[in-house]
Amino acid sequence: MKILGKRILCSWLAVCLIPASMAVEELVKDNFESQPEMRWSYFSDQVMGGVSKYGERSVNMVEQWKTLSTETTIFDGLWKLEKRSSDKDDWTGFSEMKLIGGGHYIFFQSLVVESQPVKHFAFGSFDVTDSGEALETGITSSIEGYGGSEYLLNMQLTDDNHLTQTFELDGAIVTHTYVRI
Repeated sequence: MKILGKRILCSWLAVCLIPASMAVEELVKDNFESQPEMRWSYFSDQVMGGVSKYGERSVNMVEQWKTLSTETTIFDGLWKLEKRSSDKDDWTGFSEMKLIGGGHYIFFQSLVVESQPVKHFAFGSFDVTDSGEALETGITSSIEGYGGSEYLLNMQLTDDNHLTQTFELDGAIVTHTYVRI
């Protein structure tokens, strides 16, 4: 679980380094004057270390964090899927981890479709509407055609550590129940 947690955190950090409203092409071509209202945010990680005179290795981590967004919601956190139900598909072995925070989300999924393992990730913006629903807008994903897609989710905290989300996918009503990690 430690390795999965580190991979999720590293992936989340890597994706959050690029401002959500900028495409990669714009980032490469940007002259830093095109959008002066945008502020760069980043995570810096330095490793200093060496070998002591006794042959022991020492490593010191120096980290600096810059905030991409201070936006928060009641749904922020790292969530592990406990249960999935759908009135249409028959996916088996479905598992998902979802991280919500800073006005964004990222999820990692694995499932079995027609006896073949399938793995996906997706990253996008996360907004809670005035009516209390959540709007996820895909920015990038391993799922073809996901970028730019919008999903309106009916999300509810059933208690401090459990989240239920219901949404429509290909005409089917899907419900995910998560536990906070």
